[in-house]
Amino acid sequence: MDTAVRLDDDVRKAAERLQQEKHISFSDAVNQLARAGAEQRGETRRFVQRSRSVGFAVDVTRVAETLESLDDEHRA
Repeated sequence: MDTAVRLDDDVRKAAERLQQEKHISFSDAVNQLARAGAEQRGETRRFVQRSRSVGFAVDVTRVAETLESLDDEHRA
């Protein structure tokens, strides 16, 4: 299928490098890069929230006051 696409300079250069390295057409290089990106997107890692004690409890219902308190401590 023929489709006109505008490529950013960095993407164009990556496709040209791949084209020269593998002695393939520019279209094949763009397709390989697109497939590689699509495959990476499918790989997901579980997000784990890391936390640590800050020495006091934070009432998240009063975020603005907590931030102000932390800012005041930082200035002192």
